[in-house]
Amino acid sequence: MTLVVLVRHAHSTANAAGILSGRIDDIHLSTQGKKQAKKLATRLGDLEVKSVRISPMIRCAETIEPWATSNGSKVVIDQGINEMDYGTWSGRTLKTLSKEPLWKTIQEKPSKVTFPKGESMRAMQVRAM
Repeated sequence: MTLVVLVRHAHSTANAAGILSGRIDDIHLSTQGKKQAKKLATRLGDLEVKSVRISPMIRCAETIEPWATSNGSKVVIDQGINEMDYGTWSGRTLKTLSKEPLWKTIQEKPSKVTFPKGESMRAMQVRAM
């Protein structure tokens, strides 16, 4: 039986600042995120894997690094599982974005939204699968 383990990146500096980071690459883990990454390494322990694939975002590499280093696992960067492309919304604060007319739709029916100059949830799903 195949087991697939999905892990979201740990808490980032953008999360701490309330910023929608999307594909902005120069976003690192926060202090809290670094602690979470260490906990993840402990939790995954000696799990044997055939493949470790991550988004190209640095925060994803920083999340898996403690475990991959201790486990000796090779990490492969996979463009197909890149972050959501939020287009012109990337880098803006959630507080500001919450005032946009599109915000309500995103909260209630995210599958109906295509981000301005970005992608839709459906496009992301197709890309990632």
